[in-house]
Amino acid sequence: MARILVRFTQSPYQGSKAIDGVDFAMAATNYGHQVSALFEGNAVWMWQDDQHPPEGVKNLRKKLNALALFEVEPCYISRSAMSRLQVDIQSDQCVVIDSPGIVALLKQADHVVTF
Repeated sequence: MARILVRFTQSPYQGSKAIDGVDFAMAATNYGHQVSALFEGNAVWMWQDDQHPPEGVKNLRKKLNALALFEVEPCYISRSAMSRLQVDIQSDQCVVIDSPGIVALLKQADHVVTF
């Protein structure tokens, strides 16, 4: 099966792209694909523990915790985005990755899907 890299680039509650990406990643493993996730740009905010989603919207951080249960792993977080946005991510679930590592991830994937 294919190696799919799901790239998240949008902040967690700016439209539906973030939740659509999480749902896509989880669904892709149901078809036997090897799925990993990369969080770049404003998407690094998805990993913040202290989130205040709009009323009626589920907290995405809680859903990210389920990615490993769906075998969406590993998850990577852009070091440059964390630095630029001054976000400190404390998660055993994620690997902080630099720009050359991101290039290598993109080259290794059979398909890259960006949300």
